[in-house]
Amino acid sequence: MRDGVTVGVVDTSVRLVQPADRARSPSKSCPRRSSGSSPACRCATRNIAQGLSAQLRPRFVRLSVRGAQRGARASTVRTGVQAFVDLAGLGTGRYNLRVQVDPTERFGVVAIDPAVVAVTIK
Repeated sequence: MRDGVTVGVVDTSVRLVQPADRARSPSKSCPRRSSGSSPACRCATRNIAQGLSAQLRPRFVRLSVRGAQRGARASTVRTGVQAFVDLAGLGTGRYNLRVQVDPTERFGVVAIDPAVVAVTIK
């Protein structure tokens, strides 16, 4: 399959030998890019010290993702990405912590809402 593409030259000192409005190029099928938001997902805790418990407010966050169309489906996001706060080294008290997600090859998280949650450790 061949598609027509527009050719442009950024450097004004470069001239085309034979000007043409369109060029023909073999095309490969690329996965369509998509973006969307997941339904609210529970924000987990990681690395909490033994014997302590944590309470998060809010407990649910929404992830906005971008990636290959199949990979960006909300159901895939729910099962493929875990939002969490890292409590490593924290003792009892109140904290405002950034919500994190583990990286994935299939899609990227472009926004987390809210980006920060209030955490009470007891």
